[in-house]
Amino acid sequence: MYKLKLLILLLVSAYSLEAQESPCLDCYDNPLDATLSYPDPCGTPEYEKSILTEINSRNTHYDFHYTMRKIQNPSTISGLGLTNYKWNVTGYQKKPFILDGILNMPIAIQGPRVLGINTFHAIPKFKFRIFQNDEDFPYGNGDSSSPVRTPSAMPGMAWYWTKKSWWKINSDDDNPKSKYLGIYAYHHSNGQDGPELDTLRLGEINTYNGNFGEQIIIEFIYGGQIKFTPEQYDFYGDENELKKVKSRKAGNVYSQYITKRSELYWKASYEYHPGFLSNEVFKELNTYGRHRLNFNLSYLQLRSVRDFISDGQLWCQIAEERSFEKFRHTLDFSYIIDSNYNRGNFTNPDEISFIDISKRLNINYTIYRVIQRTQNFALFAQIGYNGSDRYNIYFNDSYINLRAGLAFAFFDQPNNSNLFSLINPN
Repeated sequence: MYKLKLLILLLVSAYSLEAQESPCLDCYDNPLDATLSYPDPCGTPEYEKSILTEINSRNTHYDFHYTMRKIQNPSTISGLGLTNYKWNVTGYQKKPFILDGILNMPIAIQGPRVLGINTFHAIPKFKFRIFQNDEDFPYGNGDSSSPVRTPSAMPGMAWYWTKKSWWKINSDDDNPKSKYLGIYAYHHSNGQDGPELDTLRLGEINTYNGNFGEQIIIEFIYGGQIKFTPEQYDFYGDENELKKVKSRKAGNVYSQYITKRSELYWKASYEYHPGFLSNEVFKELNTYGRHRLNFNLSYLQLRSVRDFISDGQLWCQIAEERSFEKFRHTLDFSYIIDSNYNRGNFTNPDEISFIDISKRLNINYTIYRVIQRTQNFALFAQIGYNGSDRYNIYFNDSYINLRAGLAFAFFDQPNNSNLFSLINPN
């Protein structure tokens, strides 16, 4: 045992000597031990302009990337047979859905600056509806076992671009305006392999398990934003706020509203569905709109807030002024502009006039209420009319739409990284 301990001690000593003599331990300069210094020209007038230009360029690029992500339409969920209703103008009147959902959460990638101010989005978009049991449903053997009927898979990619003179983040204008261009390409299919037209109800579309597929849909986008001048809260004119300030019990937390402001985002686009990349049956029948004009308005209401906590005598600020989105209003408009467009039973189809908004127009208004200071969670309510259902093979249905439920998106709210550190004065 003594010899074994001696051997271990010798090995450890030899390793220590080798480590001390190794030239690799001192082959680099530890940056933590170095004295930080800056080159003399860094702050001189000769270089100041280029430094500010670089900083502004980086800020503009990030602001564009952040903005394009936050204004995408939120994911929504409604259902339980209580919070979604569709009053069909044409087609079979379904019971309220158990679940009616849209997953639309972009994966945003800030683009390389060599391409200008730009950002890429990978968008794994899906729509799904869980139907109530309905033995009277006239297709197949009826609906049973609460089926997810023909879900829509709509994965795609988008690229948004602007230039420095178009995107205003530091502007002296009262209501600075910005604009951008974009292109969005996506696939749309429902994963079914049944015949497109019903084999028993002649001329009717097979919504039970009929195949629907478009390989690529392309949308060309032109959009912009307007940021309105903030309005100061009338703090001294609000008696409730003054009462809160006077209540200085130790531990009380108070949020002071500083300003309220609003932002308007608009987006116009032309949507093209190439016939040679789409379902041949519906192409021959001219029953699916392949040329559409879309328009979207998003109006955001925000307020800036400072947070304080009382020590029993004074209010101590614990968070700097930050801006939080409270409400979002969106208006979505889409119109089918095909000159030759048919609907109805296709043994004797109806030719739809270009001004027949009952079959060509989709319009929906949605309001979102962001919950407290959650960054991604809101309640929503929606009302609208859909002349052509965008749920894959149900495009022959027209209905009045009413939904309410939960929404998820990148709402305009800061994270908590800019809270002040609490320091113990003792």
